[in-house]
Formats: sequence, structure tokens, C-alpha cells
Amino acid sequence: MGLLGLPYTAPFYGQDVLALDENSIRSIPINHNHNVALYRDNKVVVLGLNKAVNTFKYDRSKALFEEIPEDKDLTELAVSYYQTGFDQFKRNKYRLNVPKK
Repeated sequence: MGLLGLPYTAPFYGQDVLALDENSIRSIPINHNHNVALYRDNKVVVLGLNKAVNTFKYDRSKALFEEIPEDKDLTELAVSYYQTGFDQFKRNKYRLNVPKK
């Protein structure tokens, strides 16, 4: 929505990354097929089936991800993002509070 120049409010995690300055701390939740992931500080942790955990560091100069030993703090942060989201959804709290016209 930011690309279109339109205001946007979401009921879940997120912010307009185009409106952030480059020094802002960003955590980016990602999902694909059976995996979920969290990108932060040039690292991504991928949480897969059967409790699989893989951590990668992003090398901007090569535009490549290199597997590194697990970053426990990043793993715990990723789990908390997705567990909180699941809990909100399960308790029917995943709603956009839009004023009625």
C-alpha cells in the first residue's frame, strides 16, 4: 500500500518499510510452504517441520545466504512472533479495529 501512496493499517505485524529510515531495527516475518522464518540484522532463522532450525547470514556484497550455527536469541524471537500470532488468531483477536461509519 505504501508503494501506492495509500494509508494502511494491518491487524498483524507489519509496517511500511518505505517509511522507515535505514537505521530502524527491522524484523521481517516470512513464510513459504512448510517453513516460517524471521529476518533480522542480516540473519535469517528458518523454522521447519519436525522442529528443524537453520540459521543463515546474508552477505550483501555477494547477495548470498551462508548457513551459520544457530543463533538461539533469533530462534527464540522467531518462535515468539509466530506463537503470539497463532495465539491471537486462535483466540479470535486477529481483527482490524476499523471505526464504523
